[in-house]
Amino acid sequence: AGALVRGQEVLAGQARLQYTSPAYRASAIWSCLGAFSTAQTIISNKPELVYFRLGRQAVEVPSRWNPYTGAANPTFSADSARINLLLREGAVLALFPPERNVHEPLEALRRRASVVRLYADAVGEVWRAPLQPMTAVVTTPAAPHCP
Repeated sequence: AGALVRGQEVLAGQARLQYTSPAYRASAIWSCLGAFSTAQTIISNKPELVYFRLGRQAVEVPSRWNPYTGAANPTFSADSARINLLLREGAVLALFPPERNVHEPLEALRRRASVVRLYADAVGEVWRAPLQPMTAVVTTPAAPHCP
């Protein structure tokens, strides 16, 4: 009986964080992400969720391994370098639990990219590299107000 009750608790916990759950629908993370220009890149460990909630494409956090075969991703280093460049250019990093274990550990990504958290709740987090003083004729949109 104990295993059945524990299984029900796990299922109930998972239901609270489904893409259409009240917690996901009510989260202010969507207004935070939606406040960024549509020209600004969003990087996410769940790009399908960003598309589902906002109708915007997102670049996926690189995977070290193929999730279907378990084979090493031969383009991981190049993909990671691209993510670093995008973050330096002002891209936004949207992270959602649970972390897929095939992705680069998200804590390592946050440290390596020197990003700061703009917003966090039970649904997810929004991170961005600090804006640097302008030294070239490149415009970076200002960070929106996140609740």
